[in-house]
Amino acid sequence: ASATELAAVQSAPLADIAEHVLDVSDNEAAEVLGHHVGLATSGTGSFAAGAAGVKETLAGWGIDTGRLRLYDGSGLSRHNRVSTSTLLAVLRRAAGDQGAELRSVVTGLPVAAFTGSLTYRFDTVPKVARGTVRAKTGTLTGVHALAGLVTGRDGVVKVFVIAADK
Repeated sequence: ASATELAAVQSAPLADIAEHVLDVSDNEAAEVLGHHVGLATSGTGSFAAGAAGVKETLAGWGIDTGRLRLYDGSGLSRHNRVSTSTLLAVLRRAAGDQGAELRSVVTGLPVAAFTGSLTYRFDTVPKVARGTVRAKTGTLTGVHALAGLVTGRDGVVKVFVIAADK
């Protein structure tokens, strides 16, 4: 108690961390965030508590979690099951008027032909797609997905999820 403080460190804001995790697909940091969700919702920092906390939070927002199966924070577990309708609902909320608490999900999504996992995707398509698509890739053996949003030529934001299994 009488020691002199030599240094102090504060974490970056959670929104900045979430943006980074999404942009570079940092699975280890995603797991840490999942454990922190568990700590915040139940006082327990574990895979199970994090998954339960995510499910509880989504349900509290009115998002259907009936078929949602989560076992980790990164999405790498082969046991995870997330429907396209659940992903769409989360993206709609993040991009909508009630999405302030999820805004970093939108701002952290990689930008077509510029950042993250989309740096080299969309870079050879017509210029209209470059910079207008924000999306997160999801790839496991035999499973490929892209979920995000795009602003159409009409100025309306469209939310999408495309997934292929096997």
